[in-house]
Amino acid sequence: MQLVRLGILNGEFVKCVERLPGGTIVIEKNHREIALGAPLARKIMVTIE
Repeated sequence: MQLVRLGILNGEFVKCVERLPGGTIVIEKNHREIALGAPLARKIMVTIE
């Protein structure tokens, strides 16, 4: 639900920009950077293309 509020839906492509200490990651979607805390970031499944 939290990802939907950020405009990220199942099956969407996002780019991982940076991984910060403590597990926080910064992703980019539609030229907008979004920081995700470790608990939320762990719920994201990633594939490399």
